[in-house]
Amino acid sequence: KTVNETIHYQGAGNQTPADHAASVEFTRQVSTDAVTGAKTYGAWSAAQSFDAVKSPELKGYTADKAQIDKQTVNGDSKDLAFTVT
Repeated sequence: KTVNETIHYQGAGNQTPADHAASVEFTRQVSTDAVTGAKTYGAWSAAQSFDAVKSPELKGYTADKAQIDKQTVNGDSKDLAFTVT
């Protein structure tokens, strides 16, 4: 399973930075009963973190968030999305 982090920057016209995107992968063991076909799922691989991302500095603009802090996710986490204006 892949968990994605997207930081969308907006509000600086043609100076607006491109989105920041990162992803981490999780795996787990799946066993299938040969007779019944029932699947048994093991635990997800260990939790992982997205590094803190400092907002780009643009002359004449002040970001509403100086940075997006470190985010820790696991195999059950949903994708993360942030907007910096």
